[in-house]
Amino acid sequence: QISVAGLVKKMSAESAQRAALTAGAIVIDTIAIDDGRKDYQKVERLRQLRPDMILVSGGTDGGDTVKKLVEIAEMLVSADPKPRLGIGLNLPVIFAGNKDAFPAMAELLEGKVALSHVDNLRPTLEQENLLPAREAIHELFLEHVMQQAPGYGKLSSWTSAGIMSTPNAVGVIMETIANQRNITVLGVDIGGATTDVFSVFRNEAGTPIFNRTVSANLGM
Repeated sequence: QISVAGLVKKMSAESAQRAALTAGAIVIDTIAIDDGRKDYQKVERLRQLRPDMILVSGGTDGGDTVKKLVEIAEMLVSADPKPRLGIGLNLPVIFAGNKDAFPAMAELLEGKVALSHVDNLRPTLEQENLLPAREAIHELFLEHVMQQAPGYGKLSSWTSAGIMSTPNAVGVIMETIANQRNITVLGVDIGGATTDVFSVFRNEAGTPIFNRTVSANLGM
């Protein structure tokens, strides 16, 4: 369960949403500077939700958005959100926005959250770069969320291979089928509590594009 935050609802916040959804996450709230809510309402919402992690994006690299991104960091400090699992642990926050804003954000958030930095989701207005944020979400999910799951430690001792979440594993299967057979794939995985929809298609340049969306509370 992830909360995402961005500067502009229809741009950086939507990119953050896409990165989270294709990582197999359930997006429980999307916060943006222009989402129509007052700051105190956003702070209260962050405090109530208790997500597993937060993904923050916004601004193009080298753009003049540092001040606005620092405002999001200040909001996080005010909210002081706690993770859903792992009492006493700092909440993981991934920053995938204008790289020039990271030092100021790190200074504000030091010791308050478990902050990590990945490449910008939107390095330019026209370009979207979801992969680094998606991979960071996977790693943090296994490190911070799955570590708290009953029996995870015992399961780890039974296998020499890395443990994958179900959406991640099924996604790898879909990508493998699409690449080996050079075809377009649409797949649906209906689980007990969630339904995952996967697709692999090729863009105009012929590059395979992978997408995944998780529908929460919709399953068998």
